[in-house]
Amino acid sequence: MPKMNMEDARSAFGWDFEHYFSFPLKDASFDIVPVDVPSPLSDENMSVMIVASRLTVVNGILDMVAKEDARVTAIEPAGIAIVRGVVGSRGESSSGSLILSVGDRSSQIILEYKGNGLVYRTVYVGARSEFQGGASVYEVLMQEVRNSIVFGSSQFRGWNVKEIILCGEHGGDEGLQAEIQAASDAYMCHVADPWMAWSIEGELPEEYGWEAAIGLAVRDKS
Repeated sequence: MPKMNMEDARSAFGWDFEHYFSFPLKDASFDIVPVDVPSPLSDENMSVMIVASRLTVVNGILDMVAKEDARVTAIEPAGIAIVRGVVGSRGESSSGSLILSVGDRSSQIILEYKGNGLVYRTVYVGARSEFQGGASVYEVLMQEVRNSIVFGSSQFRGWNVKEIILCGEHGGDEGLQAEIQAASDAYMCHVADPWMAWSIEGELPEEYGWEAAIGLAVRDKS
């Protein structure tokens, strides 16, 4: 978009909302924020990220929270919180990373740059997925990782993966980490440690999958 303040950008995007989302603006709640990209198009333009949801989803969350007499400070997609929880307060690398959050039957692939998620993908492959023909979960996930890296490199000139960060319920799978690391020596593959990323006292729990919760908890500190 042309450079402008976020209030004006929000108003301007409202006219194009239904070109990007499959539900009408009157039924939506959305927000817009500027993001850094590796190769900005020009000094006159800015890159932004828009997050949108149906109002029924947002209102449902607010109703549930109200029943618990809790105060809502923000509602955001889990993927954004995962990036914040994993990257920590550093977020200033001039390269990039790929975050792979592995669940039971699906996984999230996020391309990150300077603490921003540039691309968010849900792939229906998880640690407990089964495939015909004997293909392993590791092989299928690795192919999705490769596809994401190729796509990110084609869309954002100058974006290079220097690390692949595993997280989620099955982020500690040593076999997956070994498979990904063996595929290339151009990047380092390791398991996320949000405790260390945010200098949280105490030991990391044995269970994985805390990244989104930590990311939400430190939202005002980033």
